[in-house]
Amino acid sequence: MKKYLLVFLALVLFVGGLYLGYRVFRPQSSITVNSQTVLTMLQSEGFFVTQSYVVNQMVEIKTSTGSDFKDLFWKQDIQASANVKVSSGVDLSKLTAESIQVTGSQIIVTLPAVSTQSVELIGNVLLQNKQGILKKIFDNDDGYNVAVAKIQEEARAAAETAELRADAKANAEREIKRLLRYVDLKREVVVKFTE
Repeated sequence: MKKYLLVFLALVLFVGGLYLGYRVFRPQSSITVNSQTVLTMLQSEGFFVTQSYVVNQMVEIKTSTGSDFKDLFWKQDIQASANVKVSSGVDLSKLTAESIQVTGSQIIVTLPAVSTQSVELIGNVLLQNKQGILKKIFDNDDGYNVAVAKIQEEARAAAETAELRADAKANAEREIKRLLRYVDLKREVVVKFTE
């Protein structure tokens, strides 16, 4: 019986010591949420991609001299297509101290306007090039660089429609609210955009 009592006493002392140690040395959660902490957290995200738009972009580039006779020798007609990914979102590194307001019941964030971060080719560029006789001999250019630049330019323009921008804004608003809920569950998060 003494043996069980000794084991029980040792167990009580051990558990009591663990509990007392936790109470004395537990981590203190005294994080204050102010505009500077929210600003620092959001700026660390950098460019926040909220929408990726993938399109098969086709372009035609016709270079003509204006004269049918000269075009026989110097013209160049390029037809090209490629899959392009356009990434849009909000550049959180542009936030300033004035962009964040923390009140008793709200966190108000004013985000910069949605912009395009990158236009990337996915896969190969399909290219057809028809050149005039002298152009082939003296200035044989396959037109790849010109075609890629035109494809990217048109894909960027296609991704800047009002509907796609509205989707990117809605996604940015939803994700910023989700991020800030981890910081403070008690306050309502309000997201605005500068235009």
